[in-house]
Amino acid sequence: MTTDALQSLVARVDRGEAAVLATIVAGAGAGRRIVTDGEGRLEATTGDGVLDAAISSAAVESLRRRKPATFTHHSPGGDLEIFVEPYEAPLELIVCGAGHIAIPLCRAAAFAGYRVTVIDDRADYASRKRFPDAAEVLADDFEPALLRTRVTASTAIVLITRGHRYDWDCVRAVGGRPAFYIGMIGSRRRVQAARLGLEAEGVPRDVLDRMYAPIGLDIGAQTPEEIAIAIMAEIIMVRSGGGTARPISEIARRAREEHGGA
Repeated sequence: MTTDALQSLVARVDRGEAAVLATIVAGAGAGRRIVTDGEGRLEATTGDGVLDAAISSAAVESLRRRKPATFTHHSPGGDLEIFVEPYEAPLELIVCGAGHIAIPLCRAAAFAGYRVTVIDDRADYASRKRFPDAAEVLADDFEPALLRTRVTASTAIVLITRGHRYDWDCVRAVGGRPAFYIGMIGSRRRVQAARLGLEAEGVPRDVLDRMYAPIGLDIGAQTPEEIAIAIMAEIIMVRSGGGTARPISEIARRAREEHGGA
């Protein structure tokens, strides 16, 4: 890999961005490497618009599937074989609020491969003993702690604090940052009150509209452990960009019915 390509790839991943490395492994220009962003935009053209489009399409698909792939491009100058490798930044979860739901949520997120940071202004709650699976536990006021904490496009943020004013502090600190998911716990009434209060304070409507609140998928969760699973299920669905949150057996049954039971 050339130094420039390596530096570009590393810089993108460090910023929490997805990237793809495309390498011509056979044919004219073998050994050439090109980096694309998460939407398939090439950092440099190959000089062949059709080839650029093919690399872009393959890059997007490799990221979607989260798997490397090889494809053949036919050109007047001869066939090219191109290998594409997707790179995603490490997934991170920031949990604001170290109450009873935070403990199983931290455990579930770590199991799912997330680097977890827990924040709470109560030192007896924000302790390593309570959160052995967390990479970082911060005992500090929410807003300054969040402003110091790295947030990237691979970050999910969960607001499960103990009151409106703490939720509002958190929203003010993260509203304009590039997290792929921001979710806030609470009843419909509490969430609506928070939205109205934040809007009255001048928080832009688009910031509020991108929040997932009330948080989690509707799976009938009751216990802290079940609620944690509902939250993680929603985060996974949002991150993947797919899924229906419906039972897979129901989807299969309807597909069979649509095809005459075949």
